[in-house]
Amino acid sequence: MDRVGFLTQRQVEVLKYWSRGLSTRQIARILGTSHQDVASSLKRALQNVERAKTTLLAYRLVSSALRVVIKEGTRLIDVPVIVVSEADRVGVRVRGDFTLIFKLIRYKARACVSGKVVSKPVLVLVDRDGSVDVYPYDEVADLLERLGVEVGVEA
Repeated sequence: MDRVGFLTQRQVEVLKYWSRGLSTRQIARILGTSHQDVASSLKRALQNVERAKTTLLAYRLVSSALRVVIKEGTRLIDVPVIVVSEADRVGVRVRGDFTLIFKLIRYKARACVSGKVVSKPVLVLVDRDGSVDVYPYDEVADLLERLGVEVGVEA
């Protein structure tokens, strides 16, 4: 059976139709199978997608050049300065500007921001190529612990 990453070819087909808003019965008619088979394929596909997301997150957590936890109470305007300074300290040039870091926090960790201040801890990752990513710390803390990854800097 051909696979595309963690997905079988059938799972890819089911996801394609499902993402277009078709029901399992409609997909079953198109694929010439039962809706139970489609529902089962869909369930396994979504589980595999989650597994892939966790795999990629684990990779990013263990391989990033810099991990900075931004503590609650930090002003949002100060976060880019903290990240860029720490990246400079470890010899990584951040790809992007202050606005990008600011927007990533506002977008990807919006539940951790209240007004102009970080209200819950945020994890900022900087890869060796300088790309930046942001996660609410409480969403990745357990995985960090399971992986035995230490946070390099708390600011």
